[in-house]
Formats: sequence, structure tokens, C-alpha cells
Amino acid sequence: MKWIVPALAALVMALPAQASPAKQLRVDRPERGIGARVTHVRVLQGRIGHRVRATVLTDTRCNPDGRGVSHCLNRMRLASGAVVTVVHDHRMMDMPCLSPGEHVMLSPA
Repeated sequence: MKWIVPALAALVMALPAQASPAKQLRVDRPERGIGARVTHVRVLQGRIGHRVRATVLTDTRCNPDGRGVSHCLNRMRLASGAVVTVVHDHRMMDMPCLSPGEHVMLSPA
């Protein structure tokens, strides 16, 4: 019985993070090429109420799942100085990761 709690905790930590409810943001990436200029992310922490400029701070957890989809975890600093945390679900062959230092525009989707 003692092994059940650690095993359950390990299982929960291994699952992809889920935003609840799943709030979507449109990400415009003017520095990217035509096929990679617009993508969408799910907000895990923070709020965006209007179009705002942001700088990508981090890009972690990029390993793809069994279907080839990466669920990258990104932190972004908004123009106001606030920081939001998002999940970028994407296939690497179709859309590159959000890169630290990249300047983007975020809009509620």
C-alpha cells in the first residue's frame, strides 16, 4: 500500500499539463517565415485581455508525444512586465518552437 501514493504521484507528474478551462491565445510571429507566422497557445497561468506585445523567455518540455506533437512550456514577459505561462501544442515539422528572445504579439483567440 505504501508504494501506491508515490506511484500515483509519479503518474500525475508525467501527464501533460492541462489548462482548465483551456483559454487560447493567437500568437503572431512577425520575425518568422510565411508558414510559421501564426500559431496558438493555451494559457496555464496569467491573463491576456487585449492584444499585447510579449517576449518569449523560456522554451522547455519540447519532446514530442507518441503522435509526434510537442507540448512546449513557454513563459513570456508582456509589455507591462507581467509574465504568462503557456503551452504550445505543435508538430515540429509544421511549426517551430517559440524561441527565447523572440518578440511576438498575443491576442485573445
